[in-house]
Amino acid sequence: MRFALFVAAAAFLPGQALCADPLEYIGPRALYNGTPNTGPPGELPITMRDAVNNIVLGTRLYSTAPRIIGGVPAPEGAYPWMASLELRGAPPRSGHFCGGAFVAPDWVITAAHCVRNTAADKIQVLGGTNALDKGGMLHFVDRMVIHDKYDPGTQDYDAALLHLGRRFTGRTISLLTPADAGRLAAPGTLATVAGWGLTDENGEVSNILRHVTVELVSRQICNGIASYSGSISELQFCAGFPQGGKESCQGDSGGPLMVSNGNRYVLAGIVSFGEGCGRPNKYGVYTNVAAIHAWAMAVMRGSAGPFAADIAAHHKAGKVAAKKRR
Repeated sequence: MRFALFVAAAAFLPGQALCADPLEYIGPRALYNGTPNTGPPGELPITMRDAVNNIVLGTRLYSTAPRIIGGVPAPEGAYPWMASLELRGAPPRSGHFCGGAFVAPDWVITAAHCVRNTAADKIQVLGGTNALDKGGMLHFVDRMVIHDKYDPGTQDYDAALLHLGRRFTGRTISLLTPADAGRLAAPGTLATVAGWGLTDENGEVSNILRHVTVELVSRQICNGIASYSGSISELQFCAGFPQGGKESCQGDSGGPLMVSNGNRYVLAGIVSFGEGCGRPNKYGVYTNVAAIHAWAMAVMRGSAGPFAADIAAHHKAGKVAAKKRR
């Protein structure tokens, strides 16, 4: 069994060293003094290589990135839209590399950095279970759409949609709209993050879905010198607590940050990156779903063309970036 798993995992890395660099990063290059965070062109995403490396060598590639720290096991069925992205053909717990959310019966949303430079037929999605080793149903991905403005250097527009070959029959989660963002996702709002990622920086993937409550943080605070020093754009937001201890970590990448709208949740953020896991003043950073809402709806409806909400948000982000460069 171990040998078969090794062969299946190694097949994902033809001609590539399993651990060329022992530690790699996700997040704006400015945070790491220009250290590359994307690997050579065409290389599998670090999230997938991390899963393969753990299967084959028993070690992790991540130095920093977004798994649930300080959380507890989630009640069965509390988040039926949760999705586990996995190496196709690998057992779910071993092959898990990112999270996601079912936003329609045939679509899963996740982070672009989880799936860039790979093919749809390399990925399977598990849904309908809290446990990676039992229950649920596997769905094969037949198409991927990565946001056309995704920037791996800043992690702006860190979003992707995966189309499923077989429809998901469970409950899905709605995307936060720009109109509701100010009311439901203002700084100080308590939100929930869930995932199967690491429960400490050098640990193993959690077999049971875990969740944690975090507080949304103003962009001004998150861009402070003690945190991310101006690297967070209008297309992102932060959540956590200044003392640290509770947030997402490796393996939770791509998973949902959810806010309450009456008696239901809506998807406000996608786990993108963070400096370490649960460190003081180093909040988790999330893709701002309201800022990519028009793009996501257009993709799922099969339409194309410019997306007004994205263009407006990108214009604001450009002003922020210009200030950073001065």
